[in-house]
Amino acid sequence: MENIIDCAKGKLQDIFIMDWAIGRYKAAKNYRPELAIKMEKEWFDTAIIQYWFDNHDEEILARMMEHLPTTHFTRHTAAIIEGWEEWNGILAQHAAPLLLQVSTEDSLRVIEDYIRNDFTGLTGLPKQLAVIRLLPLLPEKDREKLRSMIEGQIIKLEDNSFEKQRLIQEFLEFDSVTSRAPDYLMKLTQNYILEYMGDEDNNFDIFQALSKKLFGTDALFVHAISMIEESAPRSFENIQPFFAKNAPLKKCDTLLSLENPWRDTVRFLEEYEPTASEILPIIEAVQSRNDFAHYEFAAFAIAAILNTFHLETMDASGLPIKRSLELLCWDVYKNPHIPVLTEALRQSEPDEVGAAINDLMPQLWEEWGCIPLSTLAGELRLDNTIPVLVEAISDKKGDYLCEAASAALNLLGEPAQQAVIAQWDSLDMSQKIYGLSAVKNQGGQPALDFAIAHFKEFSDDRHDLEMWLELVKAIPDRSIIKLLEPETRYKNPFMDEAFYILCTLTGYGFNKLEEIHSRILVERTKRENRMAKLMEGHFSSFENDELSLPLKCDKCGEINYYEVDSVMTSGKPTTEGFFVREEFPCLDCGQWPDFELTEDATKMVMTRSMIEYKFSNDQENYEGLLDFSKAQYRFRTRPVPDILAELKRDIAQHPQSIAYLLRFARFHAALDRPHRAAEYYRKALQLEPNAIEACVGLAQTEFDNGLDNQSFNTLSPALEQKEKWKFFRPHELPEKIVTTEFASLYNSLRSELKRLDIPALSPASLTLATGSEKAPKKIGRNDPCSCGSGKKYKKCCL
Repeated sequence: MENIIDCAKGKLQDIFIMDWAIGRYKAAKNYRPELAIKMEKEWFDTAIIQYWFDNHDEEILARMMEHLPTTHFTRHTAAIIEGWEEWNGILAQHAAPLLLQVSTEDSLRVIEDYIRNDFTGLTGLPKQLAVIRLLPLLPEKDREKLRSMIEGQIIKLEDNSFEKQRLIQEFLEFDSVTSRAPDYLMKLTQNYILEYMGDEDNNFDIFQALSKKLFGTDALFVHAISMIEESAPRSFENIQPFFAKNAPLKKCDTLLSLENPWRDTVRFLEEYEPTASEILPIIEAVQSRNDFAHYEFAAFAIAAILNTFHLETMDASGLPIKRSLELLCWDVYKNPHIPVLTEALRQSEPDEVGAAINDLMPQLWEEWGCIPLSTLAGELRLDNTIPVLVEAISDKKGDYLCEAASAALNLLGEPAQQAVIAQWDSLDMSQKIYGLSAVKNQGGQPALDFAIAHFKEFSDDRHDLEMWLELVKAIPDRSIIKLLEPETRYKNPFMDEAFYILCTLTGYGFNKLEEIHSRILVERTKRENRMAKLMEGHFSSFENDELSLPLKCDKCGEINYYEVDSVMTSGKPTTEGFFVREEFPCLDCGQWPDFELTEDATKMVMTRSMIEYKFSNDQENYEGLLDFSKAQYRFRTRPVPDILAELKRDIAQHPQSIAYLLRFARFHAALDRPHRAAEYYRKALQLEPNAIEACVGLAQTEFDNGLDNQSFNTLSPALEQKEKWKFFRPHELPEKIVTTEFASLYNSLRSELKRLDIPALSPASLTLATGSEKAPKKIGRNDPCSCGSGKKYKKCCL
């Protein structure tokens, strides 16, 4: 097998080899730092970096600046400062921190000129965000000057425009002003209200953002909210080591357990000055927007009180291993005490720490705490946690946990690689996808032997084949090339690129290699040109209102370009904040997925929508690429992408919950996405054949798409089993409505199919048959929710 360092030396002027080398370096930096150091020395010298500056390939330059150490660019400061004035997009974003290597005078001149003359350009959002992120890194005097200039430019933008809201969000996040003066705090609050304006249910977002700014962390606020919603596994008193000994933890826990904690919390807050005089006006400013969700105000007040007692650095010495792990598992997104706890656990016996993690993780599968435990297992190289980490990447676990456990397995290196290979045949699809990265990044002869042995398994499916290609590109060897050579006749772009890279790295002579190189170069050029046109705002070449976007299939993981004419958005500039409503099959697997916007697709949508809005003749009634439609879910009206994201998380956490599957199916049916709806109705019926809501939903979907016979065949067996019908969402979709829909659809099919030999149905007969002529017992606010989530009704489906 080729030595990965030697095989690439002298070949990095090739654009595909350079792209490959950066990818291998990125993986090595994360999981094999000793190999990354060799790569830095042998691959990325001054000459090769200068070559790519002279070549002006912005994609390669951006990737180099993103991943290579900043010290590698110290001899290229003149090129950076000259180029940054012209660069836009991702290259400008990654180049911005390198400006600080230039003399302060030169860097400030370039940044000031940009803010003064080009900051509000429609296509420069990545560059705008990069400049804002530089603020905390500048000397105070310069920081304040630039902050004031940026604020002035943001004010000039049109209110409620996407660009303004996104810049306000970033500006507030990185705003370096530390003043606690009341007028500043009120101004900050009003800015956050402006940022979230137009959303009917956003107090949580406002208070979370303010908590990060005012307290340095949102952990206290999020935990308080979780306690009110009764989803937090621990009270504040249970995490006492994070606070001073005189902290009123018990009192705060008591307040948060009240049915309506608001009034008592305000009275309690008033006992603490100057906290009360700072926080109460902020609460009142937010509360003036509406008169509901007082529990969010109460949680913010509690967070403000406890912030005065929250220790910046806790003392973890002397804590038992189990207690340290429990504290590490504080159920918040970012536990600020993780570094101290990790260092304390590092001093303990590794086998004992690993054994404790093995005991604790299975108890926390549904909680955030599994994620820091997985991370700890990797950082401390705890080999005895490999079995539980492999279990953590299964398809029954959430994406966040899978990613954390996968990263840990990568850090564990060869033992984890051996475990994944040994268990391969018994792993589920998720374990194979995430486990394969541990095989790939460790590399070596075991990875090569595995790749050769499993070629037939991977080549039977195109998605699996691409996973395999990513693996073999990390372990260049001529034996792999001989397996791939017969496949080049299919002219698959992914296959072509992998074959070209392997041939070039190993020096394998192939008579059609130049032809393959030409094909993949054409594909890359087309992709670059498409992105450049969008980022520069050149839309004259578009023949219709559709936009070609690189979308990822959530079934097979393939990325292809698809034409779309609208994208639903929540207004949040993240991939999760957008949703392609149109339904069409994946070009690779043929299934009907919820396509995910790639990072490139998100940038393309943001750019085009801003330009469309800017040049619209009727901005007040703008109808462009973005669709800001909302829908009702669980008795609340919210943006469609937010609902979809929540449903996906719920199903990931509760894959056996029929109620969540039914909600997901009905959501897609309401959006006129029949294939996706039918898929989840069928999943619910597989779990419970007598789930009548799923039966009616599936049959209605089939009927709406002209499949009358299929619809009738779905209803008829269910009718024969009507005494066994089960209802899973009676408080969202009453039984009477379900039975009425069943009868109405059945009678329509009877008429359409000319089945007049069978009697018509009346809803009353179905109601009596199911024994539900009596009104169902009303569920109390504090009763367990009927959907099976385990939460109380008032915090789930109410």
